[in-house]
Amino acid sequence: MSKIDFSEDRVVVVDAPPGFGKTSLAIQQIRELPDDNKIIYITPFLSEVKRIIDSCPNKNFVQPNVRVGRGSKMNHLLYLVLHGKNIVSTHALFSNISDEMVNALRVNNYTLYLDEVFQTIENYSISNVTNRKDKDAVTKQDMTSLIAKGYVEIDDDYVVSWIDNENLLSKYEPLKKLADRKSLYYVNDSLLLWSFPTDVFREGIFNKIFIMTYNFDYQIQSSYYIYHGIEYVKYGVRYNELKKEYEPIEYDLVDELSWKNLIKNKIHILDNDKLNRIGDVYRKANNIPYKAALSLAWFENNPNLIRTLSDNIDNYYKHYAPVPANMRLWTTFKTFAKKVKSRNVSMRAWLPLNARATNDYAERTALCYAANRYVNPFIYQFFSKREVLLDQDKISATEMIQWIWRSAVRNGQEIQIYIPSKRMRTLLEKFLNNEEVVF
Repeated sequence: MSKIDFSEDRVVVVDAPPGFGKTSLAIQQIRELPDDNKIIYITPFLSEVKRIIDSCPNKNFVQPNVRVGRGSKMNHLLYLVLHGKNIVSTHALFSNISDEMVNALRVNNYTLYLDEVFQTIENYSISNVTNRKDKDAVTKQDMTSLIAKGYVEIDDDYVVSWIDNENLLSKYEPLKKLADRKSLYYVNDSLLLWSFPTDVFREGIFNKIFIMTYNFDYQIQSSYYIYHGIEYVKYGVRYNELKKEYEPIEYDLVDELSWKNLIKNKIHILDNDKLNRIGDVYRKANNIPYKAALSLAWFENNPNLIRTLSDNIDNYYKHYAPVPANMRLWTTFKTFAKKVKSRNVSMRAWLPLNARATNDYAERTALCYAANRYVNPFIYQFFSKREVLLDQDKISATEMIQWIWRSAVRNGQEIQIYIPSKRMRTLLEKFLNNEEVVF
């Protein structure tokens, strides 16, 4: 192993481009840990859960089981923590961590390995309505009513506090529990946000936290840490040919430029005026350039153009990337995926925009990225309250690169990609050419 000593660093971010060996380093470290060092490994996908179990047989990792937990994986996870077992699970389960679980972790001295960042801030809805706009509107109505009746209060940092404990309707019990944990924020009297409990990352819960990702500074979890004053240290990783092992290195020594030079000639971006026109920048009536074509708001406000986008994707796969169906990979916003889906691409080839840390699509060579990503403006406002400013372009570029890396380019193969959004296409081109990522 490297001479780098992690003993003084409680939250360690191993930050390096995809394919540099971040997960391999974690597996190597875990194998070498003493038997009395208890581990929780959290990863986005079930396939990666199996990889950890198979790669670390000496650690006897256990995966939470819904049957053992009598209908609840969380019950089984709590049992495993209380009994000091080594655990591997998914982001989805970990993000629903309860107060009871936090208290169990507090006394069991675990090390946390977090493979890729996860959602630390997201919309919270009181309503069960499926449409996003309607859901937010109903939640806003409920919050306006609760505030007017004196049930809740909102402080200057948007924190929601529950005041009235005598007239609680069962509908609002989940809301009250989150408010009591200081995990809810109501931004600008308009949008309710949930925040992952910060206690989990502070001293006294995990003795050590390792996070493996790329471009951590341009991801929401980094801003969340800065907002809440959670300190972290960044390192890189490389493979030592002489020792035949992975080793942590100083972050400044990560050779990102060589990696970009290696992959940029393997990523062929479709240059076609007709197919790209739908995502062009154009000027609105007030002569202000509109860069948000193919954003989520664009999809919501332009249902008549979704068919055009779908036809473009069909055209792309028919004439510009005529590969077998199992070689295709595409994405757009989840709520519009079925409407965008073309005749020549199935939902089996769809992968979420924020996908990362999976190798299941490493044979796909014909990609389509049909979206223009922005941070929710209310999340942006939430962070800016404490002068934590988000770089929209770098956040969008980082997420897109992670998505593209799920494909065959990770194995050194050439890929084709259709990116109809001019903004996203330009961000990728600038990123690959090591130019300032700004649009």
